[in-house]
Amino acid sequence: MSQNMRDLMRLVESQQLDELQGVKGHAQAAAPLDSHDAVIDYLESKGFKRLGDGEYGGVFDHPSFKGRYVLKVFRDPMYEAFLGYCAKHPQNPHLPKIVGKVMPIGKLAHMVRIERLQDMPKQLFVNLKLDRIVASLEWPPTSHPEQMALQNAIQQGNLHSLYTTLMSLTQAKPGRGRIDLHYGNFMLRGETIVISDPYAGAKTVFKREY
Repeated sequence: MSQNMRDLMRLVESQQLDELQGVKGHAQAAAPLDSHDAVIDYLESKGFKRLGDGEYGGVFDHPSFKGRYVLKVFRDPMYEAFLGYCAKHPQNPHLPKIVGKVMPIGKLAHMVRIERLQDMPKQLFVNLKLDRIVASLEWPPTSHPEQMALQNAIQQGNLHSLYTTLMSLTQAKPGRGRIDLHYGNFMLRGETIVISDPYAGAKTVFKREY
């Protein structure tokens, strides 16, 4: 673990960012900020570059990573469940590779290093008819023409192993979760399609609780 990560964990464990631990009220040092902004400010002060952030977490890069992986800080039980699935299937090429361990930050948040992947162009998502394939996961086609259209999309895109993985993820979906797949949740490792975040349904946001 890098010194920056140790510093972050010590910072959180000292309750300067106590909302990450689900504790209401804020330590004086973090009072003007919500946890989301405080974590971002801290990481950026340590040389991390923010690649993206949202309601349930953020993704960061650092020069020491040398393009090999990124750091994801999150407070999302659905993403945690997905990481558990990935850990059980490390040889599946359609799942992101976890670097090291998932590390807790307080009681609710976590951080993990994930291999660095490339964005999937939206046009590729359209050309491969991945929207049709994703829709079939929860609403399987019932008519023969619809079934043939799905099979043709899988066949033409050579997506058999990806479809098998998607079906398995659907079956392993957490009880309170739902499938949430769009072109932004598919990425690329070279020419291999990688599923980056298939579940939604988190209740605990990565922001200050009032």
